[in-house]
Amino acid sequence: MKFELSRVRGPESTELRTSQGLFTTREVNRDETRIRGFHISQPLFWRWMGVTDTLVITTGLSLWSMTQPAAILPRVPLALAREVTADIMAPEASPFDAPLTKHPSAALRRRLWWATVITLIVGAILVVLIIQEVIALEMLWAILGFWLFALAGAFVAYRALGHTITGKYLVVRSGLLNRSTVALKTEATSTIVIRESLFQRRLGLQTVSAMTAAGYGGYDAPDLARQDSLEFATQAAPGFLDEFLEDEARSNT
Repeated sequence: MKFELSRVRGPESTELRTSQGLFTTREVNRDETRIRGFHISQPLFWRWMGVTDTLVITTGLSLWSMTQPAAILPRVPLALAREVTADIMAPEASPFDAPLTKHPSAALRRRLWWATVITLIVGAILVVLIIQEVIALEMLWAILGFWLFALAGAFVAYRALGHTITGKYLVVRSGLLNRSTVALKTEATSTIVIRESLFQRRLGLQTVSAMTAAGYGGYDAPDLARQDSLEFATQAAPGFLDEFLEDEARSNT
């Protein structure tokens, strides 16, 4: 399949144009003034194969289309995807090259806890099937194997977590079955949300979500330490939380 990515002059500004197809050529133009960031997605199967999806976060395109109009590359190795996005953003430094801040160990404990809970549920189902003589007693050994597999998945999911603010971009990475790294312009953030579940509160964790009118509409930085989440949120959406911080400061004086 022939694939070409180029920057062309559009009616109002430059555009990123992709053209692909051997016998029938399909072209998609993306106005660069509408681009709010980039999204590198690595579903588990593609990650095993060493390739990734590369998309632009932009307004005016439907990400739910089967033709993937936001994709600016075919599935290519991660290093090539990072190189191409860096060339597009030049002369600015690529946010994908910035080191990411690790998440606290409490985020790992949360994933280990969920892995254990899921294992207990699966174990309970197996016990019921054994009592009803649907499966053999020896199948109880499968619980241990499943638990070890789930714990390994929890470690992988934890190692995928990361976030940072670099230049005019916020960068977040997460995901086990689909590891996603998102670089979103802070100026494109329309809403910032800080939330915590009951279990997160007990572990001192919070999730920061940056909402935008482009792409999938919102991107999460899950399980940040509570003392770090507010700083990250204020940097991800400059000025959005100033009023609340001033009210809190006045209430403490």
